[in-house]
Amino acid sequence: MLQVHTTGPHLMMVSKGSHRVGNAGRISPKVRDVHDEYHGAANSCEGECMAEARSTIYDHFPQLGRLRDEVLFGDVWEQPELSKRDRSLITVATLTALYRTDELRGHIRRALQNGVTKDEIRGLITHLAFYAGWPTAVNAARVALEVFEER
Repeated sequence: MLQVHTTGPHLMMVSKGSHRVGNAGRISPKVRDVHDEYHGAANSCEGECMAEARSTIYDHFPQLGRLRDEVLFGDVWEQPELSKRDRSLITVATLTALYRTDELRGHIRRALQNGVTKDEIRGLITHLAFYAGWPTAVNAARVALEVFEER
């Protein structure tokens, strides 16, 4: 099982058992809570797979990880104009329309945590079938069903 550890002030490391898998990068105290909230699924099976992929990707592209943590989740998701619930609906709709299966899975989980209901996700996917295409909606429905069955 992958685990995220704090290895110093604002430095986190991902490990698997006694083996170091990768450096999750430096994060400021301001984004630590956002990072932990968003990536808190690191102890679940899917979270383990995502954490492993993140550690591999962000070891090779650390600037990408820092931008994700500090700009996207530390700033954009924290802007007051939209609630996190609304941001989740927008993000799930966008990822559905763009056929971004891997990212969609995590954001459907996040949407449910942010108060979006399963029925709203079903309605969103059905609505998008007519705007983003039938195969895209069927793919999103499969992903949503997987997430729903986890709960």
